[in-house]
Amino acid sequence: MLSSQIMLAYLGKKTAGWLTIFFVFLVTEMECRKRFFQKMAKI
Repeated sequence: MLSSQIMLAYLGKKTAGWLTIFFVFLVTEMECRKRFFQKMAKI
């Protein structure tokens, strides 16, 4: 019982970490595209 709870907590932490990385990547990607399109619009 205890070991399964530890496993769930470990997996939860891992998933949260990956979600955070993915979210940061997504936001960065959107910012880069926004800047790119702004540069294109100026030309």
